Amino acid sequence: MFISTKRILLVLLVLLILVIAITPYIFGLRAEKAYNTWIDKWTEATNLKLISSRYDRGWFSSKAETVFQVSGVGKKFFDIIGNDTIIHGPLNLKQLIRGKFSNHLFPAHISSELRIAPPKQSEHVEIFKLLPPLVIETSLGFNGSGDSTLSMLPFTYGHEKGGESIVWQGLNGRASFYHNFDNFSLESNFPGILISDDNFSFSIHRLNFDMDLINKYEEFYVPEGDTNVAVDSIEIHGNDSEDGGIESLIIDKLNLSSSSSIIDGNINGTQRITIEGININDSQKYGPGSFEFVMRNIDAQAMRDFNASIEGIQEDEIDDRQKSQILMGKIMGSIPNLLAKSPEFEVAKLRLKTDYGELIGSARVKIGSESPELLVNPLFLLSAVDAEAKVSIPEGLFVSIVSKIQKDKIVNNFEQGSGEKPSEDELNTLTKSAASEMIKSLINREIFILKNKQYVFDASYKNGQFMLNGKPIQIPFMLQ
Repeated sequence: MFISTKRILLVLLVLLILVIAITPYIFGLRAEKAYNTWIDKWTEATNLKLISSRYDRGWFSSKAETVFQVSGVGKKFFDIIGNDTIIHGPLNLKQLIRGKFSNHLFPAHISSELRIAPPKQSEHVEIFKLLPPLVIETSLGFNGSGDSTLSMLPFTYGHEKGGESIVWQGLNGRASFYHNFDNFSLESNFPGILISDDNFSFSIHRLNFDMDLINKYEEFYVPEGDTNVAVDSIEIHGNDSEDGGIESLIIDKLNLSSSSSIIDGNINGTQRITIEGININDSQKYGPGSFEFVMRNIDAQAMRDFNASIEGIQEDEIDDRQKSQILMGKIMGSIPNLLAKSPEFEVAKLRLKTDYGELIGSARVKIGSESPELLVNPLFLLSAVDAEAKVSIPEGLFVSIVSKIQKDKIVNNFEQGSGEKPSEDELNTLTKSAASEMIKSLINREIFILKNKQYVFDASYKNGQFMLNGKPIQIPFMLQ
């Protein structure tokens, strides 16, 4: 009886070993399928172009290399090369060997390293070679879901004593996705980056980025949800050797947010920008300020079809001029579908506090027609436009803006001519006179009106009639 029990235990042990040994191979087959689906969905969700993909399946783990291309219409920017190690489920045997145990079962765990490969002719090739990779650790679930951690080590390039230098303080974040990216969320933060040389520096301090998106369509990917970017500060400093001064721009507490929803097949979205303050040369200070842009009734299917129609333009071996012509043709051909739902675009809020008072603005454009197929004709398109815009600028700020424009024109005229450059006092006198004449012209032509120490511009266009500050006017009048 004792021997029989021992044999049974031995058989069970052998079977267990076989199961442990065979299961990773079986899960490897599933892991390859899950990985390929993951790559396809990732490509669709990010609009990256898949250049090449190689998958070498092993018993307990597999290797893969995938190359994506980042490009715009008619222009290739750079490639992203991903090297992946796929650990087959249901258990991470490599971790078990190291004494680490997890009761979490998964079809595959992917360790990825992403590197940027710029075009060979880029002047920054050597810098990109030194960049540490973006490391992503992803556990894929059985239902197409997964969780990822992201990290990138700090990086320093250049010399402390001068010359070009880059100080990158790293990156980390977490992401989750469900049903093959139909639901996707991301939280990440960047401590900062500094790019500088002997005469210039650009820095970003503490940037946080998060998004929460959902796609409800099986036939195409048009996500809706929220995206937020928060930056503690952005600083730009330049050493102007000619004037012996320091030119600087500092933006404090910059926040950008975007939200979108799809209702009855129409995309509706809002983008917001807020700042706590802007400091220019330590002498001009603005803020707080806010900007809000709203779009309504954008046909989701028409937008997806338009994006798909222009995806292949950058692949054609033709010059930029021809690509521009093809793009324009695509735009004109898509106009009836894109404008079929009477889309509307609105600057719902534009506010900026200044030492002179508050700048306030708004604008709205709606394009509607009962026969959208006729809108490819510019005349019909113009008649379908319903638009209005209004801006109110504090008197002191308005004079300051006009004076800056006139001063730059005067300086440019002297630089292009052979005359002697005026002294600072003479330049100020010329600027004051030119600014006064320009403001007088704008007031006489009623392009701006002065009301309660605010220069106001109020324009609208509807049914072919242009109104400016409450009076009908011919557009050519504005160009005189």
